[in-house]
Amino acid sequence: MAPRPAWQRLLSDIQARTTDAIVCWHVDRLTRRPRELGDIIDLADRRDMELATVTGEIDITVRVQAYAAYGRAQLCR
Repeated sequence: MAPRPAWQRLLSDIQARTTDAIVCWHVDRLTRRPRELGDIIDLADRRDMELATVTGEIDITVRVQAYAAYGRAQLCR
């Protein structure tokens, strides 16, 4: 897969704590691979960062819903 400078910048911003929330349209629009979603969920936990979808169907800051989102992302790919 091609390098994704904006994705890497987002991850760097999260680690540097210059980003305190991510809002996406739908969970499957946030990442290209299920592993990336897992990485974001883990980072959000460690950095106490908010993650939510615009449509509100899943709040991935809630652990059970995060696992559901991860499973859905795997199915969508």
